[in-house]
Amino acid sequence: MTYTENIVAGGGSCTLRAQLTDCEGTMVAPADVAAITLNIYEYLNPSAHVDGYYGLAIPTTAMLATYAEDCQGRKYNFSYNAYHDAKPMFPRRQTVYVIELVWTDTNGKPYAQSMEVEAQ
Repeated sequence: MTYTENIVAGGGSCTLRAQLTDCEGTMVAPADVAAITLNIYEYLNPSAHVDGYYGLAIPTTAMLATYAEDCQGRKYNFSYNAYHDAKPMFPRRQTVYVIELVWTDTNGKPYAQSMEVEAQ
């Protein structure tokens, strides 16, 4: 999974941009996705889930039909800012977080992809 930025402001949020693929590396199409959930937790303390961002349902409309490309030439087919209820996605500065996207295909099989993000 790739994101536009791996360094974010502590106390803030960001738009998650990811290249979601199946186990064979094939791009996941929107029609293949039944559900998406988001988990964010501290890297050094996986039991420290970020309040409001564990098991958070993401609309499947966050999936793109074709790859888009960011200004650095990285491709993505998922784009979404999960910020909600005035709760920061990355509440503590100087902390590394793990963002995990879990998508479930139309047959009920889950796939997970994760990325580390540093809050400064």
